[in-house]
Amino acid sequence: MRRAASCPWLIGLLFWMSSTQVFSAVTQDDEPANEVSVAQPVALKSIIRALWQEAIFFSGVDDDQKQLDWVLDVNARIISPYLDYWQFSRLLDRLLTGAREKPNEVQQQALEHALADTMSRYVFEVLIDDAIDGRALDALEVLENEGVPHVRLTVSGPFGLPVHVAYVTEVSEGQWRVVDMMVAGVRYSEWKGRSYRERANSGDWETLLTELEAKNREFFAQFCDFRRGPEESGEVNGQHNKPTPLPRYLAAACHL
Repeated sequence: MRRAASCPWLIGLLFWMSSTQVFSAVTQDDEPANEVSVAQPVALKSIIRALWQEAIFFSGVDDDQKQLDWVLDVNARIISPYLDYWQFSRLLDRLLTGAREKPNEVQQQALEHALADTMSRYVFEVLIDDAIDGRALDALEVLENEGVPHVRLTVSGPFGLPVHVAYVTEVSEGQWRVVDMMVAGVRYSEWKGRSYRERANSGDWETLLTELEAKNREFFAQFCDFRRGPEESGEVNGQHNKPTPLPRYLAAACHL
């Protein structure tokens, strides 16, 4: 089982992943927020802490048990709802801020898919590396502004150093969506933007996409050595049913 080096970005992503199922907004560049129906701050804190424990559970599973069934459980219970709260078109816009060239529609969609798969990989890297095992949620502040919670949190990062996390959101079609995140004051779009802009300015979209997809496929390939049983293969009680599709990132890595 390949292990991933933990880092503050992955810790921050894991926290957001563990909380997306219970609220629909966090911060928005300190701008006034529109009214959104959410849980009350006290209840929200309790739910977030409970989900943090669930994330610790997934991370603490024995390495030899982190196989296909584990991946599918994480995908259903964490990854899918986590991705639903991101608007990857806007994250891509931020990554390409200042670029002279913009992708066409086909390239845009492919890059958005690659970003979604990359965010999925980040979450799995944390869980595989036991990156939150023994780490504490040191501080959790939930402020409410016109019904919208503003979440500030601090977790114990590598070497016990505090990691401060915040999120950037925008309103799209009446729904809050995450478009960027900040760890220790650095935005993800700033951290990764340079490599995106370099490829964009040369019009080399294919290379950018290939680089993103290659990293994801290399990581998820570790889960390709599996044998599906009757239920997973679509055969139950002698009847052939349509099998449950694998997540896109896994199907691509396993060439299925």
